[in-house]
Amino acid sequence: MSNVDIKNKPFIRKIVRNNFTKEGENKMYILLWILFGAIVGWIASILTHNNNRMGLIANIIVGLVGSAIGGLLASLLKLGSLNDFSFWGFAFAILGAVILLSVINLFRSNHHR
Repeated sequence: MSNVDIKNKPFIRKIVRNNFTKEGENKMYILLWILFGAIVGWIASILTHNNNRMGLIANIIVGLVGSAIGGLLASLLKLGSLNDFSFWGFAFAILGAVILLSVINLFRSNHHR
């Protein structure tokens, strides 16, 4: 297999620089975390009947904070860690987001009384 000279191919050089460097990896991880947070937050908002009140940004924030809560809970129970990405990691992320929304709903209902 022959080596490709990327010095004379700016398009290939840009792809390599943006996607196969630390900077490119960091951008990809951030996008994946945002997507993961949006999905987790959306599922949790459906489970807690908050879906009509929440938009995309709220789902992302709830999903990310809920993922941290779920990861902490999994760590305390010795069932995983904050760094696990698996079915159980996903389940604990949703559980954490549901806990977060339940606490928010509790304060919201007490505030309106």
